[in-house]
Amino acid sequence: MFFPKTLRALIGIAALAMAVPSFADAPTEVTITASRASIRCAGHKGDEARQMAEQATRDGAHRKAAECFRAAGDANRADRALVRASADSSATVSRQAAADIETAKAQARRIREAFH
Repeated sequence: MFFPKTLRALIGIAALAMAVPSFADAPTEVTITASRASIRCAGHKGDEARQMAEQATRDGAHRKAAECFRAAGDANRADRALVRASADSSATVSRQAAADIETAKAQARRIREAFH
């Protein structure tokens, strides 16, 4: 006995299986670049590093500012910049966690409604 729907389903599955890349196709090396990371402060000293740090602070790049303040020899301002950077990242993490919780709640509601 011949089932056309079953045959079409098998052909579709076979086509998808051929289209999905295997783990052997995965790249073995990943390169990450960032625009703000291209300027380093370690090679600069004194006023030049301090100016770069102040600009980074105005731009909101507090980790870069901390690096530049350290290169300029200003440990106190470097520590304050690191504190700001950690506060920014923890606020971002908190917002993301709240969004994830809301998404999970919405999914649970949809699942409950589907079974009722």
